Amino acid sequence: MFEKPIFTYVGMALAFVAMLLGVVKPDWAVFAWTVAGILGFGSVSALRTMIDSKGWKTHAIFVVVGISALLQIFGAITPEVFQSILVVFAPITGLTMQQALAKSPTSSVPTIKKAA
Repeated sequence: MFEKPIFTYVGMALAFVAMLLGVVKPDWAVFAWTVAGILGFGSVSALRTMIDSKGWKTHAIFVVVGISALLQIFGAITPEVFQSILVVFAPITGLTMQQALAKSPTSSVPTIKKAA
């Protein structure tokens, strides 16, 4: 039943929401992570792997930062919450920047070696 693609995308969305709830409503984050885990996304690593495999890293960064910035501008969230959201998504942002620099022909940044 859970092999359908719709459940994969719902699980991925719930994992994103769970990460955000970890900042805004930590008590609710546990429930979101549980449901996301049932749908195959029980960790940040699983979410990052899915985003990386689909090539959605840059899009995810722009969506998270853009929506969070708009929420802060319109007063829906405080600057502290905005900064916390950026910290939560920093691993995805950092990995994206490192890989982009490593792919550049003029860069001296080394690629990340995969563990054996």
